[in-house]
Amino acid sequence: MNVKKPALYQQCFWLILHTITWLILGGIGCVATAIVIVAFKGQSAGLAWLQTLVHQDYATLSNMLQSNTIMRLYRELRLIPDVWIVPPINLPMISDYTQQQCWLQLLPFISGALLGTKLLLIKMFVLLHGVLLFLFLGCVGLVDGFTQRAIRRMAAGRESALLYHQAKRCIVISLMLSMFIYLIAPLPISQASWIIAIAAVVLGMAIQLTTKTFKKYV
Repeated sequence: MNVKKPALYQQCFWLILHTITWLILGGIGCVATAIVIVAFKGQSAGLAWLQTLVHQDYATLSNMLQSNTIMRLYRELRLIPDVWIVPPINLPMISDYTQQQCWLQLLPFISGALLGTKLLLIKMFVLLHGVLLFLFLGCVGLVDGFTQRAIRRMAAGRESALLYHQAKRCIVISLMLSMFIYLIAPLPISQASWIIAIAAVVLGMAIQLTTKTFKKYV
C-alpha cells in the first residue's frame, strides 16, 4: 500500500505553523525566565538586573542600527512601563490590609514580567534582522547541495536514505530549537546572537546535506 506523501505547500505550511508555535513558546519562556530571575535573585536585585540587561541591549542596538530604526524600537519599548502601577481596588470580602499585602507581593513579579516583555521585544527585533542570514546560508547550502547531487548522479554514487532523513530532521531542529533557546536565554544580545549565527550555519549545512543525499531520480 502506497502512502501519499504531503505536497510541498503542505510541508511549508506545517513548517511555518511549527515556527510560529515555537516563537510563541519562546516568548512565554522569556517572560517566565524574567519572573524566575526576580524570584531567585530577590525583588530589588532581580529587577535591577533585568533593567540593566534591557538598557545594555538597547545600547548595543543603538550602536549597530540606523537612527530611524532604533527610534521605532524606542517608541515600541516606551509603550511598556518598567513598573506596574495598580489602581486602588476595593474588594468587599477582603480587608484593605490584606489586599495591600497581596499587591506588594505580586508587584515585583508583574514588573519582572514587563521587563521580560521588553527583552522579548528586543530579541524579536534582532531575530527579524537575522532572517536574512538564515535565508542566505540556506540558499548557499541548497545550491551547493544540488551541485553535489548532480555530481553524484553523473558519477553513479551511492544513495543513503538514512542520512537524508536525519539531515532533513536537523533542518527543523536547528531552526526551531535555536529560536526557542535564543528567546529564553537570559543573556545580552551581544552573546545570545551567537546562538542565531551557529544555528544559521547548522541550517545551511543541514540543507546542503539534505539536497546532496536526495535520491538521484525523482
